[in-house]
Amino acid sequence: MPDLSVAFLERALELAAPGGAVGLLLPSKVVTAAYGQAVRSHLVRETTIAYLHRVSDQDARGFGATTYPLAAVLKKCAPQPDHSVRLDFHDPDGVRQRWLGDTWVLVPERERDALVEFHAAGTPLARLAPPALGAKTGADRLFVGELKRLDGDWATVVLDGTELSIETTVLRPALRGRDVRPFEAAPTQVLLCAHRPAGDCPTRLPPRAAGYIAARERRLRARVDYQTGPPWTLFRLRAALAANRVVWPDIARQPIAVALDETPFAHAVPLNTCYVAPAPDRNTALVIAAVLNSTWAMASATSVADEARGGYRRINARVAGAIPVPPPGPATTALCALSAAAHDGNRPPQDDLDDAVAEALGLSASARDALRRLAAHRR
Repeated sequence: MPDLSVAFLERALELAAPGGAVGLLLPSKVVTAAYGQAVRSHLVRETTIAYLHRVSDQDARGFGATTYPLAAVLKKCAPQPDHSVRLDFHDPDGVRQRWLGDTWVLVPERERDALVEFHAAGTPLARLAPPALGAKTGADRLFVGELKRLDGDWATVVLDGTELSIETTVLRPALRGRDVRPFEAAPTQVLLCAHRPAGDCPTRLPPRAAGYIAARERRLRARVDYQTGPPWTLFRLRAALAANRVVWPDIARQPIAVALDETPFAHAVPLNTCYVAPAPDRNTALVIAAVLNSTWAMASATSVADEARGGYRRINARVAGAIPVPPPGPATTALCALSAAAHDGNRPPQDDLDDAVAEALGLSASARDALRRLAAHRR
């Protein structure tokens, strides 16, 4: 669905006289969402942006916001080369208009410099372990259910609103975004998944599972993503079944991640309310999880993520893909060990984790201070 605020903004500029001013309240995600890229580029090139102010999370919660407002004031004239955009009524600090890129990072210059240092401190996650959404069933009611009890090779489950007995060989824990904690996975449901670890789908099922599927074959073949193959086929499994998976919720207040193979639920299947980054090896997965759980990743992600209702943000592939993975070295080896201990239940204090990540990335003291301020403001 198109965001009509973009059309209102474009029309307001058309109606304004040369040199005239336009002031609007817009949804704040206009500054980050892909659909706003064209209008953002136009504003940077063709207008003088006087003021951009996003209502804080704290203020927005006070009136139960479902869409966060952004106050925008701009003039219909080309900007001066050194023009700065004010971000607050009371604070003269702003950001140079020419620095506003495809995604607008609306933070003062000191914090912006810290974000630049953070992102340049390692290899972007998108290059090392490209994130992808988890598995998709196309019919969660038929595939995702509640485990009632186990009895040897059989399990009693509730699927499609019916309690039934089914073979355990076709069941795996279903990991949803809400089941992810920092360094932990806590799945509460099961997934009917007959796919082998390599992702291929068998052509036959054990008897009880086959009977369950046969009674629902028409509905399964009617799924939008279904094209060919057995009717119990699942979709987007390559990342979900890969080794060394790092998993985080697609919508959260801040990045929270787990190296899934380090948990008791290594055989769980992340669903499409999760993002999955298949790391090249175990140690890299541990390091990625540690960085994503740091205050520095929170400052980065919450500065560029599209906003969702209730203070939540979309930690999608674009947002997480920019997070840096530190280079090899003694500090990164120490961070890997810290992450392994955290996955074993010995989670360090947040400050200790942050310090270890900062050392591995070589972050300066000034960048750490600026990122802490930014993270505190975004909470």
